[in-house]
Amino acid sequence: MDIAEKVKNTRWHRDWAGQEFLLQASMDVDANFDYMREFIGITHGAYLLLLDGDGCSGNYPQEPHERLSLVAAERARDPDFLAHWCSEFKNLSDRVLPVLLGDTEELLSRLPEIYPSYERYGTYQIACKAAFNSLAADYNANMAKINFAFCNIGTMPAGADIPLPREFRQYIVD
Repeated sequence: MDIAEKVKNTRWHRDWAGQEFLLQASMDVDANFDYMREFIGITHGAYLLLLDGDGCSGNYPQEPHERLSLVAAERARDPDFLAHWCSEFKNLSDRVLPVLLGDTEELLSRLPEIYPSYERYGTYQIACKAAFNSLAADYNANMAKINFAFCNIGTMPAGADIPLPREFRQYIVD
């Protein structure tokens, strides 16, 4: 199977997009995956870039993304690991974001300086989104079970005598 057929036959998960992603598109692909493997213990292994005007979006194969989400969420449950994760992500954000969100000329002049931090920042950004999406999905699934149990008279837990009103809030995670 040639590469075009492989791309067509892969289910892709869109993870993050933005103007700064053009910098990501020009990076050494293996750097991001190597650090992801070191940091989380698993990686996507591949991604597809879709260029659109001044920006582009990264798309990851669905199944590896779901595995990464589960592993990242599990690692995030360890308080020591989470403290290190948050501290390192904040430090990287403080170094990288002012340059990325600032003047284009400044970005180009400071690129050699921020490039190593940017590689790690991208890894943390992907891991945070993956973990959050997994944890939010778990929370929503558990809340739906609880809501179902308390809203249906025939399946209410012992001691509950009136059902809760059927009111759901939409949680949209992009």
